[in-house]
Amino acid sequence: MEFIGKQYKISLDMHEELNKLAYQCLVNFQKEHGHLKNVKKEDALYQWFLLQSKLLPPKSRSIEKAKDFCCPSEAKSQLQSFEEAVQAGQDLVEYMSRDVLNAAFEDKMFSDWRFYHFHLSDPNKRHLKDKRFLKRGDYLLIAYMESSDDDTMYFLQIIPHKRANWTKEELVRVLADNWPELIKRNVFEGSLTASINDRDRKQLRENNINAPVDLGDGRVIIGLGSGICGDGSSFAIRHKCVRFGNEAQIFAMRIETDVDTIGELIHEKLQNEQKAFNLELMDLPNTQTAVFRVSDTPVFLGVTLKKYVVAGSREQVLCTLNR
Repeated sequence: MEFIGKQYKISLDMHEELNKLAYQCLVNFQKEHGHLKNVKKEDALYQWFLLQSKLLPPKSRSIEKAKDFCCPSEAKSQLQSFEEAVQAGQDLVEYMSRDVLNAAFEDKMFSDWRFYHFHLSDPNKRHLKDKRFLKRGDYLLIAYMESSDDDTMYFLQIIPHKRANWTKEELVRVLADNWPELIKRNVFEGSLTASINDRDRKQLRENNINAPVDLGDGRVIIGLGSGICGDGSSFAIRHKCVRFGNEAQIFAMRIETDVDTIGELIHEKLQNEQKAFNLELMDLPNTQTAVFRVSDTPVFLGVTLKKYVVAGSREQVLCTLNR
Protein backbone atom coordinates (compact mmCIF):
# COMPACT_ATOMS: atom_id res chain seq x y z
CA MET A 1 0.00 0.00 0.00
CA GLU A 2 1.35 3.40 -0.97
CA PHE A 3 0.69 6.60 0.98
CA ILE A 4 1.36 9.62 -1.23
CA GLY A 5 1.77 13.16 0.07
CA LYS A 6 2.71 16.37 -1.73
CA GLN A 7 6.46 15.72 -1.43
CA TYR A 8 6.96 12.17 -0.15
CA LYS A 9 5.72 8.63 -0.74
CA ILE A 10 5.69 5.93 1.95
CA SER A 11 4.99 2.26 1.18
CA LEU A 12 3.69 -0.08 3.87
CA ASP A 13 1.68 -3.32 3.69
CA MET A 14 0.75 -3.80 7.33
CA HIS A 15 -0.94 -7.18 6.77
CA GLU A 16 2.14 -8.55 5.01
CA GLU A 17 4.45 -7.12 7.66
CA LEU A 18 2.46 -8.71 10.50
CA ASN A 19 2.49 -12.09 8.79
CA LYS A 20 6.22 -11.81 8.02
CA LEU A 21 7.03 -11.03 11.65
CA ALA A 22 4.79 -13.82 12.95
CA TYR A 23 6.56 -16.25 10.60
CA GLN A 24 9.90 -15.14 12.03
CA CYS A 25 8.54 -15.77 15.53
CA LEU A 26 7.64 -19.33 14.48
CA VAL A 27 11.10 -19.85 12.94
CA ASN A 28 12.77 -18.57 16.13
CA PHE A 29 10.58 -20.90 18.18
CA GLN A 30 11.71 -23.80 15.98
CA LYS A 31 15.35 -22.94 16.60
CA GLU A 32 14.85 -22.69 20.36
CA HIS A 33 12.58 -25.69 20.94
CA GLY A 34 13.37 -28.02 18.08
CA HIS A 35 11.10 -29.18 15.30
CA LEU A 36 7.74 -27.41 14.91
CA LYS A 37 5.59 -29.15 12.33
CA ASN A 38 3.45 -27.72 9.53
CA VAL A 39 4.41 -24.06 9.69
CA LYS A 40 2.63 -22.16 6.92
CA LYS A 41 4.07 -18.82 5.93
CA GLU A 42 0.78 -17.58 4.47
CA ASP A 43 -1.09 -18.12 7.76
CA ALA A 44 1.75 -17.36 10.16
CA LEU A 45 -0.05 -14.81 12.33
CA TYR A 46 -2.87 -17.25 13.06
CA GLN A 47 -0.42 -20.09 13.71
CA TRP A 48 1.69 -17.98 16.05
CA PHE A 49 -1.30 -16.92 18.14
CA LEU A 50 -2.62 -20.51 18.08
CA LEU A 51 0.71 -21.83 19.34
CA GLN A 52 0.78 -19.22 22.11
CA SER A 53 -2.73 -20.21 23.19
CA LYS A 54 -1.72 -23.87 23.52
CA LEU A 55 1.46 -23.25 25.48
CA LEU A 56 1.46 -22.07 29.07
CA PRO A 57 4.10 -19.57 30.16
CA PRO A 58 6.12 -21.13 33.00
CA LYS A 59 5.01 -19.61 36.29
CA SER A 60 3.82 -20.78 39.67
CA ARG A 61 0.10 -21.55 39.70
CA SER A 62 -2.31 -22.49 42.44
CA ILE A 63 -4.47 -25.59 42.09
CA GLU A 64 -8.14 -26.11 42.86
CA LYS A 65 -9.85 -29.48 42.58
CA ALA A 66 -13.50 -30.33 41.96
CA LYS A 67 -15.20 -31.58 45.08
CA ASP A 68 -15.62 -35.09 43.65
CA PHE A 69 -12.16 -35.17 42.08
CA CYS A 70 -10.44 -38.51 42.59
CA CYS A 71 -7.32 -40.19 41.28
CA PRO A 72 -6.74 -43.91 40.60
CA SER A 73 -4.21 -45.32 43.02
CA GLU A 74 -1.85 -46.30 40.19
CA ALA A 75 -1.66 -42.65 39.02
CA LYS A 76 -1.27 -40.90 42.39
CA SER A 77 2.51 -40.50 42.23
CA GLN A 78 2.28 -39.13 38.68
CA LEU A 79 -0.43 -36.69 39.74
CA GLN A 80 1.69 -35.55 42.67
CA SER A 81 4.65 -34.93 40.34
CA PHE A 82 2.44 -32.90 38.01
CA GLU A 83 1.03 -30.84 40.90
CA GLU A 84 4.57 -30.08 42.07
CA ALA A 85 5.49 -28.97 38.54
CA VAL A 86 2.45 -26.67 38.36
CA GLN A 87 3.11 -25.07 41.72
CA ALA A 88 6.85 -24.72 41.07
CA GLY A 89 6.24 -22.90 37.79
CA GLN A 90 7.90 -25.49 35.59
CA ASP A 91 7.39 -25.65 31.82
CA LEU A 92 4.45 -28.03 31.36
CA VAL A 93 4.97 -28.78 27.66
CA GLU A 94 6.43 -32.20 28.43
CA TYR A 95 3.09 -33.24 29.96
CA MET A 96 1.08 -32.08 26.93
CA SER A 97 0.10 -33.77 23.69
CA ARG A 98 2.88 -33.99 21.11
CA ASP A 99 0.51 -32.13 18.80
CA VAL A 100 1.10 -28.99 20.84
CA LEU A 101 4.19 -28.55 18.63
CA ASN A 102 2.21 -29.05 15.44
CA ALA A 103 1.48 -25.51 14.25
CA ALA A 104 -1.48 -26.68 12.16
CA PHE A 105 -3.14 -28.89 14.77
CA GLU A 106 -6.54 -27.71 15.96
CA ASP A 107 -7.47 -28.95 19.45
CA LYS A 108 -11.22 -28.73 19.04
CA MET A 109 -11.99 -29.57 22.67
CA PHE A 110 -9.84 -26.59 23.63
CA SER A 111 -11.50 -24.35 21.01
CA ASP A 112 -14.95 -25.44 22.17
CA TRP A 113 -14.53 -25.65 25.95
CA ARG A 114 -11.01 -24.36 26.73
CA PHE A 115 -10.14 -27.59 28.50
CA TYR A 116 -6.50 -28.60 28.67
CA HIS A 117 -5.43 -32.22 28.92
CA PHE A 118 -2.18 -33.32 30.50
CA HIS A 119 -0.56 -36.75 30.45
CA LEU A 120 0.02 -38.06 33.96
CA SER A 121 3.48 -39.49 33.47
CA ASP A 122 6.59 -40.50 35.35
CA PRO A 123 8.82 -37.36 35.19
CA ASN A 124 11.91 -39.59 34.96
CA LYS A 125 10.84 -41.41 31.78
CA ARG A 126 11.07 -39.69 28.40
CA HIS A 127 9.04 -40.41 25.29
CA LEU A 128 10.91 -42.87 23.06
CA LYS A 129 10.22 -40.94 19.82
CA ASP A 130 10.46 -37.40 21.16
CA LYS A 131 12.61 -36.64 24.19
CA ARG A 132 10.92 -33.26 24.67
CA PHE A 133 7.93 -35.13 26.11
CA LEU A 134 7.43 -37.61 28.90
CA LYS A 135 6.51 -41.21 28.22
CA ARG A 136 2.73 -41.40 27.92
CA GLY A 137 0.93 -42.76 30.98
CA ASP A 138 -2.40 -44.54 31.31
CA TYR A 139 -4.34 -41.48 32.49
CA LEU A 140 -5.07 -37.92 31.45
CA LEU A 141 -5.90 -34.95 33.63
CA ILE A 142 -8.57 -32.61 32.28
CA ALA A 143 -8.14 -29.06 33.57
CA TYR A 144 -9.48 -25.57 32.93
CA MET A 145 -7.87 -22.15 33.07
CA GLU A 146 -9.36 -18.78 32.35
CA SER A 147 -8.05 -16.96 29.28
CA SER A 148 -7.84 -13.69 31.21
CA ASP A 149 -6.29 -15.12 34.38
CA ASP A 150 -4.16 -18.28 34.27
CA ASP A 151 -2.88 -18.02 37.84
CA THR A 152 -5.09 -20.93 38.91
CA MET A 153 -5.48 -24.36 37.33
CA TYR A 154 -8.80 -26.07 37.96
CA PHE A 155 -8.66 -29.88 38.04
CA LEU A 156 -11.90 -31.39 36.69
CA GLN A 157 -11.37 -35.12 36.21
CA ILE A 158 -8.86 -37.83 35.49
CA ILE A 159 -9.83 -40.05 32.56
CA PRO A 160 -8.27 -43.16 30.94
CA HIS A 161 -5.91 -42.30 28.11
CA LYS A 162 -6.95 -45.14 25.80
CA ARG A 163 -10.67 -44.43 26.15
CA ALA A 164 -10.46 -40.65 26.20
CA ASN A 165 -13.81 -39.00 25.48
CA TRP A 166 -13.10 -35.49 24.16
CA THR A 167 -16.81 -34.59 23.99
CA LYS A 168 -17.75 -35.67 27.50
CA GLU A 169 -20.21 -32.96 28.50
CA GLU A 170 -20.09 -34.13 32.11
CA LEU A 171 -16.80 -32.21 32.26
CA VAL A 172 -18.65 -28.97 31.55
CA ARG A 173 -21.15 -29.73 34.30
CA VAL A 174 -18.29 -30.39 36.73
CA LEU A 175 -16.91 -26.94 35.96
CA ALA A 176 -20.35 -25.32 36.31
CA ASP A 177 -21.14 -27.08 39.59
CA ASN A 178 -17.81 -26.35 41.26
CA TRP A 179 -16.91 -22.88 39.97
CA PRO A 180 -20.10 -21.15 38.75
CA GLU A 181 -18.37 -17.76 38.89
CA LEU A 182 -16.02 -18.84 36.08
CA ILE A 183 -18.77 -19.59 33.58
CA LYS A 184 -21.48 -17.06 34.39
CA ARG A 185 -20.90 -15.03 31.21
CA ASN A 186 -21.43 -18.20 29.15
CA VAL A 187 -24.66 -19.33 30.84
CA PHE A 188 -28.11 -18.55 29.45
CA GLU A 189 -31.59 -19.43 30.59
CA GLY A 190 -33.30 -22.10 28.54
CA SER A 191 -32.99 -25.72 27.50
CA LEU A 192 -32.30 -27.63 24.31
CA THR A 193 -35.32 -28.84 22.33
CA ALA A 194 -33.40 -31.97 21.32
CA SER A 195 -31.01 -33.93 23.50
CA ILE A 196 -27.37 -34.19 22.44
CA ASN A 197 -25.33 -37.06 23.80
CA ASP A 198 -21.55 -37.34 23.73
CA ARG A 199 -21.62 -39.34 20.49
CA ASP A 200 -23.81 -36.71 18.81
CA ARG A 201 -21.47 -34.00 20.01
CA LYS A 202 -18.47 -35.86 18.61
CA GLN A 203 -20.09 -35.94 15.17
CA LEU A 204 -21.07 -32.28 15.40
CA ARG A 205 -17.58 -31.25 16.45
CA GLU A 206 -15.99 -33.28 13.66
CA ASN A 207 -18.11 -31.21 11.27
CA ASN A 208 -17.12 -27.96 12.99
CA ILE A 209 -20.56 -27.34 14.46
CA ASN A 210 -20.79 -25.74 17.89
CA ALA A 211 -23.47 -27.01 20.25
CA PRO A 212 -24.53 -25.79 23.72
CA VAL A 213 -24.42 -28.02 26.78
CA ASP A 214 -27.72 -28.35 28.62
CA LEU A 215 -26.99 -28.11 32.35
CA GLY A 216 -30.32 -29.78 33.13
CA ASP A 217 -31.60 -27.03 35.42
CA GLY A 218 -33.15 -24.63 32.94
CA ARG A 219 -29.77 -23.27 31.84
CA VAL A 220 -27.48 -23.89 28.90
CA ILE A 221 -23.82 -23.06 28.50
CA ILE A 222 -22.08 -22.13 25.28
CA GLY A 223 -18.84 -20.58 24.15
CA LEU A 224 -16.47 -21.53 26.97
CA GLY A 225 -13.64 -21.52 24.46
CA SER A 226 -15.44 -19.17 22.03
CA GLY A 227 -16.05 -21.99 19.56
CA ILE A 228 -14.97 -23.54 16.27
CA CYS A 229 -15.11 -21.79 12.89
CA GLY A 230 -16.60 -23.48 9.82
CA ASP A 231 -13.11 -24.37 8.57
CA GLY A 232 -12.22 -26.02 11.88
CA SER A 233 -10.05 -23.20 13.16
CA SER A 234 -10.41 -21.51 16.53
CA PHE A 235 -12.89 -18.65 16.59
CA ALA A 236 -11.00 -17.05 19.50
CA ILE A 237 -7.73 -17.02 17.55
CA ARG A 238 -9.33 -15.85 14.30
CA HIS A 239 -10.99 -13.03 16.22
CA LYS A 240 -7.67 -12.16 17.88
CA CYS A 241 -5.99 -11.96 14.46
CA VAL A 242 -8.68 -9.63 13.13
CA ARG A 243 -8.59 -7.43 16.24
CA PHE A 244 -4.80 -7.34 16.24
CA GLY A 245 -4.74 -6.49 12.54
CA ASN A 246 -7.28 -3.69 13.01
CA GLU A 247 -5.30 -2.22 15.91
CA ALA A 248 -2.08 -2.39 13.90
CA GLN A 249 -3.82 -0.75 10.95
CA ILE A 250 -4.38 2.33 13.11
CA PHE A 251 -0.64 2.99 12.92
CA ALA A 252 -0.78 2.72 9.13
CA MET A 253 -3.63 5.23 9.11
CA ARG A 254 -1.57 7.59 11.27
CA ILE A 255 1.24 7.41 8.71
CA GLU A 256 -1.19 7.86 5.82
CA THR A 257 -2.63 11.06 7.30
CA ASP A 258 0.79 12.61 7.90
CA VAL A 259 2.98 11.36 5.05
CA ASP A 260 4.85 14.60 4.44
CA THR A 261 5.61 15.27 8.12
CA ILE A 262 7.01 11.76 8.58
CA GLY A 263 8.75 11.88 5.21
CA GLU A 264 10.48 15.13 6.17
CA LEU A 265 11.71 13.63 9.46
CA ILE A 266 13.16 10.63 7.62
CA HIS A 267 14.62 12.89 4.92
CA GLU A 268 16.38 15.05 7.52
CA LYS A 269 17.85 11.97 9.19
CA LEU A 270 19.10 10.45 5.93
CA GLN A 271 20.39 13.73 4.57
CA ASN A 272 19.98 12.70 0.93
CA GLU A 273 17.55 13.33 -1.91
CA GLN A 274 15.39 10.26 -1.33
CA LYS A 275 11.66 11.01 -1.43
CA ALA A 276 10.14 7.52 -1.40
CA PHE A 277 10.48 5.15 1.56
CA ASN A 278 9.48 1.56 2.29
CA LEU A 279 8.71 0.68 5.90
CA GLU A 280 9.41 -2.69 7.55
CA LEU A 281 7.75 -3.53 10.85
CA MET A 282 10.33 -4.47 13.47
CA ASP A 283 8.15 -6.07 16.17
CA LEU A 284 4.58 -7.22 16.54
CA PRO A 285 3.10 -3.94 17.79
CA ASN A 286 1.18 -3.38 20.99
CA THR A 287 -1.78 -1.02 21.17
CA GLN A 288 0.50 1.92 22.02
CA THR A 289 3.60 1.74 19.84
CA ALA A 290 4.84 0.45 16.48
CA VAL A 291 8.49 0.57 15.37
CA PHE A 292 9.54 0.45 11.71
CA ARG A 293 12.83 0.39 9.85
CA VAL A 294 13.14 2.44 6.68
CA SER A 295 14.17 -0.24 4.17
CA ASP A 296 17.82 -0.30 3.11
CA THR A 297 18.71 2.49 5.54
CA PRO A 298 19.96 2.76 9.16
CA VAL A 299 16.89 4.84 10.08
CA PHE A 300 14.04 3.75 12.35
CA LEU A 301 10.59 5.24 12.80
CA GLY A 302 8.51 5.00 15.96
CA VAL A 303 4.78 5.73 15.83
CA THR A 304 2.33 6.20 18.68
CA LEU A 305 -1.17 7.59 18.62
CA LYS A 306 0.23 11.01 19.53
CA LYS A 307 3.70 11.40 18.04
CA TYR A 308 6.44 10.18 15.70
CA VAL A 309 10.13 9.62 16.40
CA VAL A 310 12.93 9.06 13.90
CA ALA A 311 16.29 7.79 15.18
CA GLY A 312 19.34 5.74 14.26
CA SER A 313 18.30 2.59 16.13
CA ARG A 314 15.26 0.76 17.44
CA GLU A 315 16.49 1.26 21.01
CA GLN A 316 16.80 5.03 20.55
CA VAL A 317 13.27 5.15 19.17
CA LEU A 318 11.80 3.26 22.12
CA CYS A 319 13.81 5.29 24.65
CA THR A 320 12.53 8.54 23.15
CA LEU A 321 8.93 7.36 22.95
CA ASN A 322 8.96 6.19 26.56
CA ARG A 323 10.17 9.48 28.00
